[in-house]
Amino acid sequence: MGGDPTQPGTAQILSAYNALRAFESDYDKAQGQLRAIASAWLLAGVGACGFLVNAEFANSWDHYQAAVARQIVIFVVALGVSALWRLDQKVYQRLLHTVSALGYHIETQYPCVPPTRRALYDMNRDITGELSLFYSLPFNLILAVGVLNAGAAAVLYTVSPAQNVPAGALSPGLAVLICLGILVLHAAYCVYANLQSRTWGVLAEFLGVA
Repeated sequence: MGGDPTQPGTAQILSAYNALRAFESDYDKAQGQLRAIASAWLLAGVGACGFLVNAEFANSWDHYQAAVARQIVIFVVALGVSALWRLDQKVYQRLLHTVSALGYHIETQYPCVPPTRRALYDMNRDITGELSLFYSLPFNLILAVGVLNAGAAAVLYTVSPAQNVPAGALSPGLAVLICLGILVLHAAYCVYANLQSRTWGVLAEFLGVA
């Protein structure tokens, strides 16, 4: 007599298991593209700040005007990195975790399936946090750059507050206040984004293991 007809055969199990790799490949490719965009975005931000510094010391821009422009650029770069970080880790990484967890449980349930994912997890454990560092480290470093920029503007104003202000230009005091205001908003958003990133889930939660 044959086995239980309701149970899938070995060929069906292996076919379904191998199909998971196609999903993993798609998600890996999408994440790679997002990280390439994030790198380009950071380089564009560095280039923009470098241009403003060069214009400032070439006397094409007022020091305070350049400081405000840099502060805006720094915050916009942080917003872009945060958006890509969220899309990568909250969306695609969770989809990848779902597929990995499904493959892990198939390996656990069916001895005919090679225990690839189980071995990878047992040897490396959960590396979700390390993957997230690609975004979290530059994201927090951008805030430090914002602090330096606003701090430099404030120090310059403290040392030499009186300047001839061109018509239509921001006054030094107002420029410093704008820099500090953007910095406070940036810092608050940085705290919010870091707290949110802790709720996105790790592989161990999808696997149901400690």
